[in-house]
Amino acid sequence: MTTQAVPDPRPAAREDIIFRFRSAWLSWAGIPFVFLPSAWSPWPAARAAGGILLIAAGASLRLLAVRSLGKRARVHKLSVQSLHTTGIYSLVRNPIYVGAILIAAGVCILLGLFWYLPVLIAYLALIYHLVVLREERYLADSFGDAFAVYMERVPRWIPRQLSVRIRPESPIPWGEVFRRERGYLVGLLTIIGLCLAKNQWYETAVDGFHRFVSDSRTAFLGLLAAISMIIIPLVMILRISQARAQRAARRYREMLEEVQGVSERAGGAP
Repeated sequence: MTTQAVPDPRPAAREDIIFRFRSAWLSWAGIPFVFLPSAWSPWPAARAAGGILLIAAGASLRLLAVRSLGKRARVHKLSVQSLHTTGIYSLVRNPIYVGAILIAAGVCILLGLFWYLPVLIAYLALIYHLVVLREERYLADSFGDAFAVYMERVPRWIPRQLSVRIRPESPIPWGEVFRRERGYLVGLLTIIGLCLAKNQWYETAVDGFHRFVSDSRTAFLGLLAAISMIIIPLVMILRISQARAQRAARRYREMLEEVQGVSERAGGAP
């Protein structure tokens, strides 16, 4: 009699928890964007351009995915009627998640938080990896061999080639795509504006602090000079007065000694 091994339910339970509360887990990654100061950069224009380009690339991936999926691009639970393998989904299986990582990396670069960039990418990759594992289990149960073939042909995260024709089978018009994603695009523009405003505010604050330190240093040196101009003459006057007093006391002692000598000689005369 053979005993069938029972699969460990803990990995699936962990993936379910991550999938169900993925928005909350992902929101933690944005906390440093708010509270950490923007880092100074010798090339602020290049930094801003690089960050905006990454954000635009991530947004483009999302728009291409929405053009392929239509209304099914926004889901909050596992429910799908067909397997999409054309368009951007012929290059990578999770273009929306890849786009989200690119957008987050662009915001990180835009703010100059270069030290946080590898931490951010590692954290998002971990969360999205667990989310994708849950989705892939559902798709494998729903589509079987078709999804297995698709998994072998198309990578999960990084495309193997970029020469594949990415036009989906039944795309929705671009005007409809932008209409559906107008809130998302406005949000991205708002984020870019807030990042630029934060950079400007931080640079102004840093410049103001440097000016304050410089002005304080100048004021301190001026005060020190003024005090020196007062103290040094006073010290010189006191030293001169002390020297004069010592000379007067010495002459006075000499006079007393002379008087005493005269008195002694006068008293010793017959």
